[in-house]
Amino acid sequence: MTPAEHAGAFTGTYTLPLVWREGSSAEPGPTVAEDEIVIEIAYEGGPAVRRDCQSELWIDVVVHVTTRDTNVEEMGTTTMVVHRGERREASLNFVGNQVAIDAVLSRTSDDVQIDGTLTALFDELPSSWAEYGVVP
Repeated sequence: MTPAEHAGAFTGTYTLPLVWREGSSAEPGPTVAEDEIVIEIAYEGGPAVRRDCQSELWIDVVVHVTTRDTNVEEMGTTTMVVHRGERREASLNFVGNQVAIDAVLSRTSDDVQIDGTLTALFDELPSSWAEYGVVP
């Protein structure tokens, strides 16, 4: 498979519930606010770099992150790590000026599941962190 095919399995626009919480991701506290996050992932070409004895491909992607209620908007380039194997998974970490996101993407036969955490990088957001995707 080419880098475009690997990246293409995970590119798209994902609209997910976003829950701002007290505490930390290690010890989540009560919900502070409910929001929505939109994460757009695009591949604009380029090679992939193999890591970990051929089990990972590192591919540069463009990420655009927005939130519905808290007016976050970030865009930039980051590396998506595609984990090769029976279960198609990828992960990415994007650090912007307002927030940082960590995401895990899992490809099913006809869909992509995405979940992760968002870290606030400035004080005007409801909490210092939030989680999105499959939220308990």
